Amino acid sequence: LRSHWRHLVGQAQDIELAELRLHAGEDHRTVCYPTPTHDCAWDCEFRVVCPMMDDDLSDHEGFIAEAFAVVDPYDRYDR
Repeated sequence: LRSHWRHLVGQAQDIELAELRLHAGEDHRTVCYPTPTHDCAWDCEFRVVCPMMDDDLSDHEGFIAEAFAVVDPYDRYDR
């Protein structure tokens, strides 16, 4: 249980650091680089967007706005 707790704390710290780096203006391709697996073909709803994000000429942000509902992930928590 302690080992699992340490994993969770490490993941939370990684997320917090990524948010700070993104808010500071660092490129998303450096901060949140892809880690594809064999599961991407059936398990990831963003599998179509991933290649678009590597192409500087594509409008991946426009595609995401049209194809997905944009929500605040923190809305489910009391602040």
